[in-house]
Amino acid sequence: SVRNNPGKQILAFGKWGTYKRLELMVEAFNMVARTDPHAELVIAGSDHPKAQGYLKSIQEQCRNHPQIKFIGYVQEDAIPAMFQHSTVAVMPYTSSAGSSGIAHLAAAYGVPIIASDIPDFHQLAEEEGLAIEFFMPGNAQALANSLLKLLTSSELQMEMALQNVSAALRMSMPEIILQYLRTFDLRQKLEQLNSASRLRRIPRWLPMRDMIIRMTGRKFLRRSASRATFVSPPSDGAAPLVDPNAAHQNVYVPSIAAEAEPVNEAAPPR
Repeated sequence: SVRNNPGKQILAFGKWGTYKRLELMVEAFNMVARTDPHAELVIAGSDHPKAQGYLKSIQEQCRNHPQIKFIGYVQEDAIPAMFQHSTVAVMPYTSSAGSSGIAHLAAAYGVPIIASDIPDFHQLAEEEGLAIEFFMPGNAQALANSLLKLLTSSELQMEMALQNVSAALRMSMPEIILQYLRTFDLRQKLEQLNSASRLRRIPRWLPMRDMIIRMTGRKFLRRSASRATFVSPPSDGAAPLVDPNAAHQNVYVPSIAAEAEPVNEAAPPR
């Protein structure tokens, strides 16, 4: 067996405090606990570097709740046991930044997943075949309903567990590499958009503004061409293939639209 008789343990695992927050999770669990006194919420992980002290504040709010446990940072060799004793892994994220490592870990250990209804998790379900129960983002009652549905059905737990193990076993090493490359390229594109946004904030009255933007743009294009060869997406919608003749193995990433920041048109003080 992949999992060791997990009971009714709900796992929330990650780096918390930015787009991964716990207020909704705690609110939903309070609803679950009123219905099922045997349910237990385990919150694992640590603060995001940009949100120091966040977990401590949540722990303080939950200090009198006997069914909520905070176990802090999890050593690598303790991760298998943590997942094996979990009934479900919950990902109450408001957004995501690419392929979810937590979702892949949960799948590898045969743990059902409940996640916010956001595009990244839909992509995992559709492209990789993960069993994910979706709930409306920001809706604590919807999350509580999904939890109770799963906790009260051993058949659903087994069905989702088997599907996730099967999906994890199907993923070959090249597929895993492509997932990470896709995430890496997405982050590169976001950094490039941030650079472009900074250029757009240069005031129009600044001498040589247009020349600076043109020179920076040409430099950026040369650097991009030297780093990567992007492969066009296949017409049948299948996962893109890596170009075997390219010097650098990158994958196709859909174009990203970003709202330009307003340009400072004010003239300098005289």
